[in-house]
Amino acid sequence: MAPEERASIVTIHDEIIKSKSDNRVYRGLELTNGMKVMLISDPTTDKSSASLDVHIGSMSDPDNLPGLAHFLEHMLFLGTQKVTILFLFAFIRLSNLIFYS
Repeated sequence: MAPEERASIVTIHDEIIKSKSDNRVYRGLELTNGMKVMLISDPTTDKSSASLDVHIGSMSDPDNLPGLAHFLEHMLFLGTQKVTILFLFAFIRLSNLIFYS
């Protein structure tokens, strides 16, 4: 990806409301592509993680593609396994989706 195509930080939010007993450090970011990011630093842990919320679901399915959000959810979370074309066709059939080539 070329540098000019990467999202840049538009806004930084360091004043995050949190519990007084929460010792983690929080930072909110808004990027040029509209994505909102929450960074959390916890020096007491040896683990790291990431989370994503896309604010979309079955109510956003196009009328001609019911089940699309569910299908894409499975594609996201099955992406860590080797997914064969036979699995994809079976999933489409079991989900009552219509495949257009």
